[in-house]
Amino acid sequence: RLLAHPATACEAVPVCHMEEYPLELRSSPLPLVGLVGATQIHPRLIDALHNCAIDNAQHKRVKYVSFSYDMRIPPCKRGAKELPGYRIHGILKQRWFHKMCDAVPSVLVVCFDWSEDVEVSQTDRSQATSQLQHAQRQARERDLRVLVVVLIHPSTVDPEALCAAFKQQLDGTGGIVVVSKGIADLPTAAQKLERLLFQCARSFYSDEEKRLRKTWNPKPQHAAPQAGLAMQVRTNIKVGFLCEFRGEARGALMSYIKSYELLTHSADITDTVERLALCNYISLRMYQRYLHSRDMQAAVHQCRIHTQTLRSCADGDIGELAWLKWHWLSVNHHVFAQLLENFAQMTPALINKSDMWQFHAFHYQRAAAYASRLKTWARSVTTSGCLPAASGTGGDLIPAPFLGQAPQLDRSEECTDAKMEAALRMAHSKAEEVLNSESPLQLLTLAKAAYKERDYTSGMSLCCALIAEECFEEGNLPASTNMHERLRRGDAQEPALWPRWLQLRRFSLERSILCGCRRLGTFRVPALCCRSRPPSESLAVEGAAAKPADVCDSELAKGIQRQLLLDAFDYLSTFAPSVSESCSHGCRMRSPLEAEQDELLEVVRTAVRKSSVSEASVVEVPLDRASGQVRFRPLDTPFGVFVITLQSPVGSSLEISAATAVTSLGDVPLTFEAEAVSSTWCAWRALDLVGAWPKPPEPTREDRILAVRVSWAPMSWISLLIKNFSLSTTDATHSGCKVSSLLDVGQSRREGSSTSGVLRPPAAAVRLSTEIYAPVDASVVLTTEPFIIHVLVFGETLEDTRAQAMQLHLSCAFRMVSDGEPRHANRCCEPSASLIATEPNVRAESKGSWSLLPLSEVGGNTRAIADVLPDGSLKLLSSVFALGSEQLDGLPLRRSVGAQGRPLIAIPVVVSCASQCRVAMSATLTLRAGSQHKVIDAIAGSSIPLHFQSALCASFDSTSPHTSTKCPNSFLHRFTLKSITSVPVCLESACVVQMAPMEQPRSVLGSLGMVAPGAIHVFALPPASDVPIAGAQALQKGTLAVRFMRAGGLAAFFPWAAGRDHFDKSALGVPSTGVVEWPVPADSPEPNAPASVQPLAVELEHCSEGRVAKPLQVKVLLRGVLRMPTDLKVSILHGEGSEPQDRYYISGPTSTRSAFMATSVDNQDLLCASFMVVPLRAGLLHMPRIHVSGGEHDVISASSVVFAFPNTQCALPRVVV
Repeated sequence: RLLAHPATACEAVPVCHMEEYPLELRSSPLPLVGLVGATQIHPRLIDALHNCAIDNAQHKRVKYVSFSYDMRIPPCKRGAKELPGYRIHGILKQRWFHKMCDAVPSVLVVCFDWSEDVEVSQTDRSQATSQLQHAQRQARERDLRVLVVVLIHPSTVDPEALCAAFKQQLDGTGGIVVVSKGIADLPTAAQKLERLLFQCARSFYSDEEKRLRKTWNPKPQHAAPQAGLAMQVRTNIKVGFLCEFRGEARGALMSYIKSYELLTHSADITDTVERLALCNYISLRMYQRYLHSRDMQAAVHQCRIHTQTLRSCADGDIGELAWLKWHWLSVNHHVFAQLLENFAQMTPALINKSDMWQFHAFHYQRAAAYASRLKTWARSVTTSGCLPAASGTGGDLIPAPFLGQAPQLDRSEECTDAKMEAALRMAHSKAEEVLNSESPLQLLTLAKAAYKERDYTSGMSLCCALIAEECFEEGNLPASTNMHERLRRGDAQEPALWPRWLQLRRFSLERSILCGCRRLGTFRVPALCCRSRPPSESLAVEGAAAKPADVCDSELAKGIQRQLLLDAFDYLSTFAPSVSESCSHGCRMRSPLEAEQDELLEVVRTAVRKSSVSEASVVEVPLDRASGQVRFRPLDTPFGVFVITLQSPVGSSLEISAATAVTSLGDVPLTFEAEAVSSTWCAWRALDLVGAWPKPPEPTREDRILAVRVSWAPMSWISLLIKNFSLSTTDATHSGCKVSSLLDVGQSRREGSSTSGVLRPPAAAVRLSTEIYAPVDASVVLTTEPFIIHVLVFGETLEDTRAQAMQLHLSCAFRMVSDGEPRHANRCCEPSASLIATEPNVRAESKGSWSLLPLSEVGGNTRAIADVLPDGSLKLLSSVFALGSEQLDGLPLRRSVGAQGRPLIAIPVVVSCASQCRVAMSATLTLRAGSQHKVIDAIAGSSIPLHFQSALCASFDSTSPHTSTKCPNSFLHRFTLKSITSVPVCLESACVVQMAPMEQPRSVLGSLGMVAPGAIHVFALPPASDVPIAGAQALQKGTLAVRFMRAGGLAAFFPWAAGRDHFDKSALGVPSTGVVEWPVPADSPEPNAPASVQPLAVELEHCSEGRVAKPLQVKVLLRGVLRMPTDLKVSILHGEGSEPQDRYYISGPTSTRSAFMATSVDNQDLLCASFMVVPLRAGLLHMPRIHVSGGEHDVISASSVVFAFPNTQCALPRVVV
């Protein structure tokens, strides 16, 4: 029965995690003294002894245990180690610490209570003598000293005579008899007794140490080297523990250090589990000894060393021991943190606050990190099955007899590998236990509280982020989202660190985006959200996340959507592209970061659409990092026009569908600038937007531009809000407003509030505005087809009092987006815009049955549309087909009729282009006066992106080798037409124009009609005349011309009934059709020509070895047959290979075009391009792949590698300005 277990306050260790350590190691050991017999006086005696110890040494020095008179002390088993057959099965037995602390006392105190009777009978004396003899026999087994305590009656006359028999029996053994006259005299007798007990106990443990040091000293000859080391470890651990009994901290630490070094430096002493477990026990004792001695530096040093030792723990043969590393590391830091916290409460002056290893919050945080790693391992075991299951044979697990060893099987003979079976059982059991544990969250909470106590803001924020990450790993997405929101916004107690800690900001935004996507039902992880820290691969949150049906049409889902969009754009704004990414020629190489940003936006769009929430309400996403500049057009006109240039903070390209300026007069629609390349808004290309004021300026009113809302094209109900504007001072004229005043306006805006906006200079009111209306999707415009778009003029009736006559003119301009391809010099490949003429005598360019009036702003071909009458109304000209306001009823407008006025007129414009390209078309309306058509006013222009695509693709079958050489054109060819566009087309005619003179076109054999997208129609060419063709024209039999129209005809371009009826009544005739042409290949005149021609192949010719920083020439070769002269485009693909771009530099053209004549042999290589590659790193280098396209050829080179050796000289980087 344990009566006392004293311990100092600085050695108190929490209960959690301490079950890993033996009970006797959790506190400093105290000498054990056994009280034998007379158990009724033991409590009073123990209290008296403790009080004496506290008076003398200020703490309890001895632990007492109570025995009866018939007690038994475990006998000694000595001498077996000296036998030749002795084998060491372990370092230290489990029961040794229990035996030394609770079973084997250092001193026996035999107690007799004769305080009730004045005279003691002879029988009681004889019985006491026999009981003392029994105690002496038990003490003789362990060389224990025996003391006697006798309580006699206070009236006893001769105490010496009464205790003479005891003194005679103890004579020669060093025993002492202590007599107390009754219970009241017990504290007096205890003073002498306590000193004797402590001295005797120290002597006993000193003798035990001497005996242990004689073991295997010298080492027997039959002992193996590993056994000798194991015996040294055992001896040092026991000696160190015995030194702690005596209170000798220095001796104990020296012995522990020796045993620890032997265990860490000699890995073959025993297995890994036992060796590192003993290191854990030794480190715990060393921590407590160092802290008890007030040596903080030494305790921290041992913690560092032990952490490095545990991190070197092996995972086992099949990973069965992987959990031990993270478990031991977590326990080590947790226990040390508790010890430091207790020590800091007692002696805070000894803590060095500049050393984080002396701060218990740091160790709580590290313990949580290792506990989280352990939980990740448990998830991988349960989900992926990376660890095989145990067989279940061999019986139950029983504790091992030696300390630190893994449990053993009860019937190990039933298993082929009992050790592996036990390890697998322990691993699976630990995995189930860890999955249900909240240890990481508890430890992070303790760390956060400790950081808050010291007012460490960074540590508090980091703990918040880790707590949110732990909630995310467990599938608690709402809690993780709230934690990241709190981390982002901060409060009075925990201010946000985003402006100063970019990495924390990115990490929090990454997890907020993932939480939002998963709560909306999208579980795809974008690569960009793995930059800070990738989420756990074994994480299964689909069951814990909110399903899309749970949040459908709810306010919660709308809030999640809005927050997801805010987080996504805020996160993208943290990756500003560098200047070096763009070149001086305007070309830009797409970086992997931009591809990852596009992927993130795609995932966000999928998540928002998957939630099935109504899109009726517009979601505004503020872009705080976006900026813009405002320019005002000249003010000598009655229209006030302003241009806003927006700079994107996002590295990815954003497609903009519409834009609106928020002004003090209301919302003003914005259109794309006439010179704008496209509606794509990106960081390396500013977006120019044009707007018109809805009201004239007034002296008593200040008109301001407050913000701009742009609609994201993939999701038009999402508006991006930009509020950061400045007034541009680059223009020399600002409509009569001085530059100094403009500077004052900009300065007042910067010094004022964020809603002050940009002040409008005095200008005339804008009463007209334009908009381009495309009834058909402008992203799919077929080449050579007459594509009709409508230029709409909005506004109210003009109130002009000027006497001179004025006209409203229209002009169009195109801005080519070549995508890096050089344009041909042929003007027929450029896009064109024309008006439809209604009178035959009008000078026009005839195309088919329509008379078209070309429009070109560059060439000065502006066309008059309407006359401005003196009363301010508009009168359409009869020479140009246009629609008045009466024919616009039912026009499906994309915007409501509001401040911009009602639609006045609509001008159909025919757009056509013979080549594939992307262009931005802009329309400009001007008011002109007089015979010289002097420009009076300019109305805000608008623009629209157009994408011209080919409609059909022809493929001819191989020619016959038996064709006559005299008339190669007499063979009947078979060819196919395939629709390569997403819209259906209708074939009007298909014929072959012969190369021979005076030859009439021949119609193909086959049925014409509707061709669905992706459909293939088969046709045949009838035999031609027998007139042979000589010269270069013999390479082809003619030209195949196919005329087509878009399905639906002109009805698709006039979707409202009034406009369609007016177009039919105008009797403009049959519209022109689109036409595509292909050269018809001739038959081969050579009788030995192969039946099939090898396809074109691309090969790279270069050396297989290179050196870092040494240019390596790469040649691009073509191999195959070119059946006709071909113009080929050769370009280097970026981001297609597995090699990052920082592994090499490319010198030379990355995109070229080359013309090749027809070749008839396929065994020769044609050099089409060459460039230089400069390796930047040593090792295997994957060369970039080459793409060759043109005509009927579209091939990519195979992958090739070069091994780059290190350079003999160091490369010095240079910056060229």
